[in-house]
Amino acid sequence: MTTKIKGNGAGALTIVARGDCTSRRAIALNPEVFEQQPVFRQSQKSTFGQFLDSLDGLSLSEEFLNSISNVVDMPRTLASYYLGQVNREALECQDADLLMLDSYADMNFSLWRSKQGGPRFWIHPKFLKDRTAFLADYEELGRPTLEQSVADASKLIERLRQTAPALPVLFLNQQVDYYPKLADRVAEYYQLGELVAAKVPDVFFGGVVEKDALALADVGSCGPGNTLHFQGSTYKRMLAAAVASGLNQAIARRLDAKPAAESVTIIAKAEAAAPSSELRSAPCSFAELVITEIVEPNLMFDPASCTAACKSFIDSVAKVFDGYFYLEHKKGQTTPPRFTPMMIDLEPVEDFNAWIYSRPATYRHQFQKSERSEFIFDPYNGKNHVPDIYEINNSKEVRSGGAIRSNLTKSIDEMGGAPTELVPVPKLACPKHWRQTFGVFIPVEGHMQGEVELGKKLIAYISVVRYGEFALFAQIMGHGEHLAQGVVNFVAQKVVEAAITEPWGKPSGLRYLMYGGAQNGGEGLYNFKRRSGFKPYIVSMPFQPGYEQAMFATQAEQA
Repeated sequence: MTTKIKGNGAGALTIVARGDCTSRRAIALNPEVFEQQPVFRQSQKSTFGQFLDSLDGLSLSEEFLNSISNVVDMPRTLASYYLGQVNREALECQDADLLMLDSYADMNFSLWRSKQGGPRFWIHPKFLKDRTAFLADYEELGRPTLEQSVADASKLIERLRQTAPALPVLFLNQQVDYYPKLADRVAEYYQLGELVAAKVPDVFFGGVVEKDALALADVGSCGPGNTLHFQGSTYKRMLAAAVASGLNQAIARRLDAKPAAESVTIIAKAEAAAPSSELRSAPCSFAELVITEIVEPNLMFDPASCTAACKSFIDSVAKVFDGYFYLEHKKGQTTPPRFTPMMIDLEPVEDFNAWIYSRPATYRHQFQKSERSEFIFDPYNGKNHVPDIYEINNSKEVRSGGAIRSNLTKSIDEMGGAPTELVPVPKLACPKHWRQTFGVFIPVEGHMQGEVELGKKLIAYISVVRYGEFALFAQIMGHGEHLAQGVVNFVAQKVVEAAITEPWGKPSGLRYLMYGGAQNGGEGLYNFKRRSGFKPYIVSMPFQPGYEQAMFATQAEQA
């Protein structure tokens, strides 16, 4: 069964989504389904009825939501989702080629409204500022029934098609088989997409995936053994079902009917562009970033067992990741971090060969060619290879990330001089907080570094720093004469392989590998990261042991 979602060859599809993790992950985890990375605009955590309120002129604002709830006390991700119910970006659909819907919000949220009327909204009762006053002014409407959700979804599609004629709809099912909280609603809400598709033309339902066919991800994220997330293959089954039902033909009809004029949105631009506390990614001038998920990494710092060196790693988090992460001590920021972290989630990666075969063919073939060569991958001590490192650093004046930085042009003497004796590779004092360097070597008989004969020449290196659940590619460099042989590709993928199997990797809780941001270094470097398996994420760093202590100490010093 083919899964390819096709445009007309003229450019990337524009997709708007009134959906949550199912819609987002279906796009982000299946890039091969599209001829080009689609332009993706998403509004989350709102029911179909809430969207109809907006179309009827009932405006919900962050100011109002802040007035009734202690948003500052919410976990950062919850605050983003709570305030995100204001987002109406998906209503900007005149230029859209496809509308995506999923069933999570209608299944999950119990709505409230002022007793005097107005827009509907949802709350987290724990964070209400004044519960008594709130109950005096507002009434709970409850979750919409299946019948109401079908009616609301149908009406929303009709209203959006007034702006975007012939707009096809892809309706995906939010699988809740591993989310007991919604067990009482599964039977009826697994019918939602099917009923809307039966009622409204050109709506294509991805179907329900049987429980034993689900490929799980993020198990434990919704409680022990629970998850709402699945691997790309689960969503791909849904996409294939929609394509088989005629989705591509409907997209073609929309492209034929689509006006050539510049998009005119149905929300006032001033309102749409207002600063928002919803966690978002910064724009990227050369790529449409589709975010898989918000990540909240655990720094895994234990004051009772970690070392002083571990503490220094945690103390550096605020400075090192200031431009990349939403940091807890900067709560309330309305502009996203400058750079969007590029990461690999190691959880679904069980077999390295399968991982390599998931990469683009030219990239995969280059790695396999390097693997068959005489390249040697090993951890190393930089003191033993200073002349080789100097040669690598100075083998090219310009890299894919731009001109060589000044700290990489130090002389051999400035780098500590050529070795006079062999220095062992240091052992890791803590498996969860460390800095380690790995190198790619080629055998060279009699190869000397200063007074030390090594018999192998360093031609590429990578420095990796681990901060608990994630590790950062701090520096990666290959010799200019060996770049065409894929040596940088090789060293990056060998770290992935080692991270899956070595004691310092997944076995000790390593979850993510990070390689800078999407916006770092330009399009060439971004494409290299993407081909290497790195994807854009939003990262929120909550207070936790070590990081919290460091922030409070810094604030006390400033006071």
